[in-house]
Amino acid sequence: MININQFKNNFKGGARKNKFSINIVKLNNKFNSILVQSASIPQFSLDALTVHSIAGKIKVAGGREVPDWDVTVMLDEDVADNGINELENWQLQARQMMSAEGSNDAHGVLNGYKSDAYVYQLDQKGNTIARYKLEGIWPKEIGQREFDYTDDDIVTCSITFSIDNVIRL
Repeated sequence: MININQFKNNFKGGARKNKFSINIVKLNNKFNSILVQSASIPQFSLDALTVHSIAGKIKVAGGREVPDWDVTVMLDEDVADNGINELENWQLQARQMMSAEGSNDAHGVLNGYKSDAYVYQLDQKGNTIARYKLEGIWPKEIGQREFDYTDDDIVTCSITFSIDNVIRL
């Protein structure tokens, strides 16, 4: 049976969705700290590999898969300072570095356009309670920006980053 007093003593109010901060190393501070409307910690999953043994087939943990990372940003009226220009330039840089005109050093090319990001989950007082490092990110897709004469909401844009790995720090 659940004791309500025990629950109340142990439950500290719950983690809030709006208590987070991100830092994308390659982007300016305003984009990171103010204009991000939503982000997430990407889902982790392991491949299940089937191994044949004398006892039959068994499943063992295989490689770790990390899906793309989606971030939604609010656009400021100062278009030059809202981070979208930086993202577009970053995406262009990635494409140019991987083109035939790029370096023959594959490792150097990858390190030239990939970056890291940090996602911080915060408590009610703004203290970090969990920290994640997203390694090898680059802007795979910069979503459309929708304009509409009948709507006065703030313009947002979804950004999809490709990532290599997620580590809890």
